[in-house]
Amino acid sequence: MLSPTTSFADVECDTMVEDSRKNEFLNEKIEELGTLVSETNNRLSDFEAENVLLKTQLDESQKLNVINAEEISEMTEVNDKAKAKATNLKDQFDDAKKMHETEREELHEKLE
Repeated sequence: MLSPTTSFADVECDTMVEDSRKNEFLNEKIEELGTLVSETNNRLSDFEAENVLLKTQLDESQKLNVINAEEISEMTEVNDKAKAKATNLKDQFDDAKKMHETEREELHEKLE
């Protein structure tokens, strides 16, 4: 109930002031939320750009890994062929050495 000194206009004015304060508070909160949404969207854009960059780098690394694997395979094949050739040459050398030793022994026997 209204006191005898309070008019209906005073109450209405107080209500309007209170509503105005509530609206100001709500507008501030809405503005803060808008700022947060904007910052979040900016960060999301940054993360998406970084994600694209990282995917590109990953693709490039995978391509290089395939190329390196092919080069290693080729080098292994060349290495295996070189080992086989070296073994073959060693065997030929050992055979020639044995033949030379046999011939030397035969000559040595003839000279005695």
